[in-house]
Amino acid sequence: MEGRRDNRFISGGENIQPEAIERALLRLPGIAEAVVVPVPNPEFGERPAAFVRLDEGGRWVPERWRAELRRALPGFMVPVAFWPWPELPDGGIKASRRLLQEEARRRWPPAEQEDR
Repeated sequence: MEGRRDNRFISGGENIQPEAIERALLRLPGIAEAVVVPVPNPEFGERPAAFVRLDEGGRWVPERWRAELRRALPGFMVPVAFWPWPELPDGGIKASRRLLQEEARRRWPPAEQEDR
C-alpha cells in the first residue's frame, strides 16, 4: 500500500493516495514539505490540492511544479491548487492533515486563480 487507507480519496472514479503526490512534490527543487488534501469538485467529486512549504531559497513556481508533476503522475493526480504552508494552530511538529483539509475547504474554490 502506498499510504494510509484513511487518507485516500476518489476523484472521477480514480483512487488517489495523497502520499504518492506528496512524494512527487518533495522530489521537486525548492519544496521542503507538502501535504495533499481533497477539495470538492462538481464534476469529479474531489480533486487534489497541495499545501507547500518551501525550503530556504525556494521559489513559488506552481506552474513549473504542475508541469513537472504532469510528466511524473497521471493527470487526475496533479493538484488543482497550491497554497503556501499556513501557520498551524496546533503547534505540533507534524502538520495535521485534518486541519489542512479544513483550511483547504475554506480556501476552495478560489475567488481568483491564485496559482495559475
